[in-house]
Amino acid sequence: MSKDQGIVEFSSTMTSVTVTPGAAGNLVGQTNVEGSSKEFGPFHGTVTYTPAGHSRGTWEYHAYAFPPDGRTVTGSARGQFEAVGPMRWRTTGAGTLMVGDTPVVMKIDAVADQATRTWAGRLVPVG
Repeated sequence: MSKDQGIVEFSSTMTSVTVTPGAAGNLVGQTNVEGSSKEFGPFHGTVTYTPAGHSRGTWEYHAYAFPPDGRTVTGSARGQFEAVGPMRWRTTGAGTLMVGDTPVVMKIDAVADQATRTWAGRLVPVG
């Protein structure tokens, strides 16, 4: 994928959550997700958020995908989260997708919804 190939829209389901003690008495949450995107097919990943249960904080995400054409796609991103409603958090940030041997820097804007156990949004190439 080149930088000019456009936006990647994704949708995922939260499949499990682990909460552990963190620094300064805060909790750290890790949520496993599985989902799909038209561009890269099915994917699996884990998002870690600190402090868990708060209205704002930081998150980090690592994932891999299985495109139908057999390429290898992996990605990592990080950013900020903030509550945007009851049981809903907006996640914004940036990261890098490795599409085969090609790195693609992307911005992310998505919403995690605990009521529906979904995390969905879009990745937009930078540059």
